[in-house]
Amino acid sequence: MDPKYSILLCNQSLVEYERKIKNWLLSGIKVLWFGREDEVFILKDKYQGFAKAFLVQAYSTSIREAGVIIDGEGKQDLFNKISDDCRLFNSAQYQVEHCKVDDHIVKHSIPDTINSILYNRYLLLIIFLFCLLCQVQCGPQSEIW
Repeated sequence: MDPKYSILLCNQSLVEYERKIKNWLLSGIKVLWFGREDEVFILKDKYQGFAKAFLVQAYSTSIREAGVIIDGEGKQDLFNKISDDCRLFNSAQYQVEHCKVDDHIVKHSIPDTINSILYNRYLLLIIFLFCLLCQVQCGPQSEIW
């Protein structure tokens, strides 16, 4: 399965994924790498421009579990371990970027009649404020009412 937005790799072989990482980055896919310090250094050094744009995010981790998470799907236990182990990783941002669209979109819940009533009230308030402003500028004798 190929990622559409991002791929999270934890304790994978850098040699095995090196070519794929390059192709993903050139396609605009975000790569999050969790592994040994030397691998983190290599990735950040090799892809400096992508790292500045946060398309490559590499972190050293002490957890031993290996896994791959594609577009935020699957292996929630691995994600939780990474979040607990690596404090520099913004796990909340990752979850926001990968939230399920169907669960978080606010659907139209107010009937049209209520919308039109609210619109009319706002319009009346604007007119009223305009009239007050005119009265202050023109004096109380103006025949704006």
